[in-house]
Amino acid sequence: MKTNKFFEILSWAYKQGDGFQESELIKKFSLDQNWYLKTFRSSANENENLVIHLRYDDKNNTHYHILSEKGISKFFDLNKPWHEKFIGKVFLVLIGTAAGVIFKAFWDYLNTTN
Repeated sequence: MKTNKFFEILSWAYKQGDGFQESELIKKFSLDQNWYLKTFRSSANENENLVIHLRYDDKNNTHYHILSEKGISKFFDLNKPWHEKFIGKVFLVLIGTAAGVIFKAFWDYLNTTN
């Protein structure tokens, strides 16, 4: 599936503040139910799923779902412009390199003072 459609699904789900029915999402995006379940709710650990159960409505016999923390994070990650993702990765590399240089200098200092 193209990233654009995946992003559209996450975007739509994110905007459903009161939750959504999975059947509604599957129908709206013409998804294969097995693909949906495998992609969005494959783990028994809800923290690993992109979509989690929100509530059950007794009156309508309906389950409502929302994006999990991981799903929201994925939505925002895909929503970032490419240059922000690139700059973030470069920044992490620079921090790691600086930390390594500082540690090495400190280690060398400790070994020369003994």
